[in-house]
Amino acid sequence: MGTNKPPRQLEHLFLGILLCIAVAVVSYVLWVSYRPISSLMWAFIVSIIIANVTNLPKRLTIGVSFCSKDLLRAVIAVLGIVTSALILLQVGVGLLNALMVVLFSFFFGTWLGKKMGLDKTLTTLVGVGTAICGASAIAATAPAIKTKEEEVGLALACITLFGLLAMFSYPFLFTETVVGVWLKHDPNLFSIWCGSGIHEAAQVIAASGALSSDAIGPAVLVKSIRIFMIGPIILVATYLFSRMAESPAAKVQTKAVLPV
Repeated sequence: MGTNKPPRQLEHLFLGILLCIAVAVVSYVLWVSYRPISSLMWAFIVSIIIANVTNLPKRLTIGVSFCSKDLLRAVIAVLGIVTSALILLQVGVGLLNALMVVLFSFFFGTWLGKKMGLDKTLTTLVGVGTAICGASAIAATAPAIKTKEEEVGLALACITLFGLLAMFSYPFLFTETVVGVWLKHDPNLFSIWCGSGIHEAAQVIAASGALSSDAIGPAVLVKSIRIFMIGPIILVATYLFSRMAESPAAKVQTKAVLPV
């Protein structure tokens, strides 16, 4: 029986990958039929519908998880590697803008949460998730401040909801409202805006790609700067959380943990 387990897992992996390929094909066909919405955006829509209409069998979840995590991260990494120096020059001050957004989002978010009377744990998680990269940052910070599962779930729900809203609204605001005028209808400025303001890397790619495939590279580059800040921000978040702890015992128990 032990010899049959790896082939069975491999079979399940391929089944999940095939499902993701099917979603990609359907999304591409929908994009060809209705151009204003990109194929990446259609992929999100189709995936959300599938996830809410039916429960995927366990034999499919292995492959789906592989595509949505490991494969996606690898693709984003490769995209970052092939980003040319020309794109770096195009973004320019956008890199400094990304650093400013990270610092402002975290410190203002934690301050506002405290003023609103939110629990310090939830405030810290949402602040880190907003400033860095959404769910990944929350998952990396949670062990460092010993959070409860429900607090992590609530923070993830908030980040995911607002990230999805941003993913759909940014292209619309740029093309259909006065925001486009403020950004001078410049694709580079739109890329900087997406990379600086949207939570998840996949959401950044989808939003920037809705305008143009050329906008994806600069947006991912700006987003990468935020991701690179995950270590320092977690250290700062852990320190501030320890300072906010009500008892000396809580301060002793709280220790910094870096993501690996």
